[in-house]
Amino acid sequence: MNNELYQELNNELFAEWKEKDNHKGKPFIDDGIINPELWFSEKEYPKILFVLKEAYGGSYSLTENLSEKGPWSAMWNRIAEWSYGLLNASNGCVPEYKELDWEEANMLINRVAVMNLRKSNGEKDSSDKVFAKYGKDDATLLKKQFDLIDPDIVVYGYTFDAANCIHGLSCQKKQHHNDHWFYKDDSDKLHIDFFHPANHYPALLQYYGLMGIYQKAIKDK
Repeated sequence: MNNELYQELNNELFAEWKEKDNHKGKPFIDDGIINPELWFSEKEYPKILFVLKEAYGGSYSLTENLSEKGPWSAMWNRIAEWSYGLLNASNGCVPEYKELDWEEANMLINRVAVMNLRKSNGEKDSSDKVFAKYGKDDATLLKKQFDLIDPDIVVYGYTFDAANCIHGLSCQKKQHHNDHWFYKDDSDKLHIDFFHPANHYPALLQYYGLMGIYQKAIKDK
């Protein structure tokens, strides 16, 4: 996959998505790889995908918005902090937590991808049943998008159960292979079940919690 092919296939995918009965005529928000050119040119870093719930505020491209404006809220700064740790950690070594300035956070946001389960008509606080329904109804297209992005690490922001539909699993049952909030699939992709980045737990606690899960996953290779 390269930047040009990804852009072409991604545009075709979203054109099909917007014509589905459950999305047609509703405010639709595109998502995916934030900066495809950077994503496909950098080989030394793991590819990180965040699977989140929904966005809202009319029709727009979330990827273009983030690429042009950078992280504009506490949630996106949190994602940048988590990305900093995941991109720079190694077996037995965790980067010390630090508050990122805007330039650092923007650089990190441009190195990740984001998928929302609910692409249209988003709200501030939809129920778990709503996300499970979108996960089930859009499972085929979500799987196509997941395969286009082809991440190495997937962080589920309180979306793990609903997102199981993407991988042909039940939307209602956790599929962890252990008690450590992660599993590895047959292609060695790492899936991490974690908090949503908009939660209000202390940033330091979240960062080292995620790093602890990641270190356990690295050691289990």
